[in-house]
Amino acid sequence: MDGSNATTVTLASLIQDEAIPMDQVRSKGYGCMMNLVQALIGVVPTCDSYLEIWSTGFRTYNLIIPNLLNLPFTLITTSKDLKADLGLALYASSRAAECAYCAVHCCSYALRRGTDEKAFRSYRGRSPRQDAVWHMAQVLSTPLEAADSMKEERRQKVKALQEFYSKQEIEQLAFGVAMMGFLNKFMDAMGIPLEPELFRDTAWLLSETGWSAGQHDLNGELQKTHGTENNDAPASSAPPTDSVSTYARIALNLPGAILLERSWLKGLPSDAASGRSYLKDNFHYDEPLITQFRLTRRVWRSALAAILRENLDPKQTAIGIGRKALAGLVFATVAGNDKLQKQATVLAEAYNVDATAIGDVREMAATLDPATMERASSELKGELDDKYVATVLLAGASASSPAQVTPELARCVRESLSAAEIVEVVVWISIQQLLHRLDIFVGCCGDEDQTEND
Repeated sequence: MDGSNATTVTLASLIQDEAIPMDQVRSKGYGCMMNLVQALIGVVPTCDSYLEIWSTGFRTYNLIIPNLLNLPFTLITTSKDLKADLGLALYASSRAAECAYCAVHCCSYALRRGTDEKAFRSYRGRSPRQDAVWHMAQVLSTPLEAADSMKEERRQKVKALQEFYSKQEIEQLAFGVAMMGFLNKFMDAMGIPLEPELFRDTAWLLSETGWSAGQHDLNGELQKTHGTENNDAPASSAPPTDSVSTYARIALNLPGAILLERSWLKGLPSDAASGRSYLKDNFHYDEPLITQFRLTRRVWRSALAAILRENLDPKQTAIGIGRKALAGLVFATVAGNDKLQKQATVLAEAYNVDATAIGDVREMAATLDPATMERASSELKGELDDKYVATVLLAGASASSPAQVTPELARCVRESLSAAEIVEVVVWISIQQLLHRLDIFVGCCGDEDQTEND
């Protein structure tokens, strides 16, 4: 099918002819990683084919998921309640971000970890502990424009979890929500097509919550084939919960995944403070989170450093680091995150982006009105090339939650950017949302509990 003629026009539909076939992705040595995700949710996600268009994006995704979920430990060593509640937190954050794709994935993940289906239907079906988890996940994932007015509420919602979980367990829940910051943003902004298998696994439950596949159901094919419009469709039921078979599949693929991850971490300093300095000195990016979260495994800090190194490497970029810096500046301005704004500005200056253009982009991003941003972007054409302008437009449309990537804007961006460049920009915006959610969590906890002195 020609994606440009699809009824639902999304970035994914416009570049789907360049998506990498799954067997080709596997042939690059990623099979163990793909199998691990399949063990967790029952399918190999469609997004793999799109992320591999810009291969650094796929590596980024595979560094984020196992490290922020703390796999395999969250499956085999945490309590039954925490394992199930982590799934509920992932789902709640996806509903807050209005990412229909991730809501399905997280519903399947949670049901497989033993989350009671009543917890999805209504607050009346949730226990006080589940309700505390739900509200924490939602306030950490609040739409960006409302974030500043909710600081005290966020603190109280995070604090409420202390009645049920230790600081380390709360941190694990927050890391899961931060992971969803990346996934929510990428899947929503791109409009990644939903897998039929997961639709069948969860639609019976999610249909009771007001959920709709929306842009993730191209041409309504899922609804026609598996939904209420097809009276012959098989009855859906909950996916299976974890079993010996689940753990065996994870154990089988874990050694290969560990070896692959170690290859991606090569060359990074072993301690957090040196890792932070390494990024600042070599890639013009100073990320305080690398020296924070003293309760969590140090490999997380190494993974974050590797993610930033990969995404800021001039040898790996398709779009150019200067353009990427402006994309980050747009997100940070929309999010009201001063730290991310400063990082983006320093990065842009390091790559010789014109100071006037930096100021104009920041001013443009201060509005959430897509029409205003589009008019303002036309004024940037006198200062920046077409790829810069398309990057800024894409960042502006992707920054809010949910994203505002209209069919018209998607077509406009596609005219100026290659498939790899589109994926790279959206991956970077998604990383920014992950960092933003962690910054919110740090603000809720207090630096004295989170700073690591290596």
